[in-house]
Amino acid sequence: MVRLDRKWVAVIASATLAISVYFLLPSFRQTRTPPDFGPESVIIRVHDYDGMTRAVVIQQLGNPDRDEYVSFDNIDTGFRYDLQNWYTRGLIFNRLVTFHECTWYNRSETQTIWFHKVNGTWYVLSSIRYPADMRF
Repeated sequence: MVRLDRKWVAVIASATLAISVYFLLPSFRQTRTPPDFGPESVIIRVHDYDGMTRAVVIQQLGNPDRDEYVSFDNIDTGFRYDLQNWYTRGLIFNRLVTFHECTWYNRSETQTIWFHKVNGTWYVLSSIRYPADMRF
């Protein structure tokens, strides 16, 4: 039989509680909703799809032209940097988060929507619209 001293029991109990709160309460992970981009920006934050499931968005917009999964380690670029407003680098468990990135193209504009998984379902986390000729 393995005996743990009280210090290690407390550490394990604290870690277990932190993990439980993190995974059972998705809102605990969110830090804040970022403000819209400034009036001079060509990037527009779209709130039309906030909180919708991926299935509902695809029902409305059709299948995306580009569809990929992005790990937390790949959100440092300017294009995805905004996702850190919800999942900050300060919480170590955020490194486990994967985003589902879907993009729809048309002649004048491009729309990208990022989903995050909550209780097994993909929900809209953030959505932006920008000129079709814009490159990140």
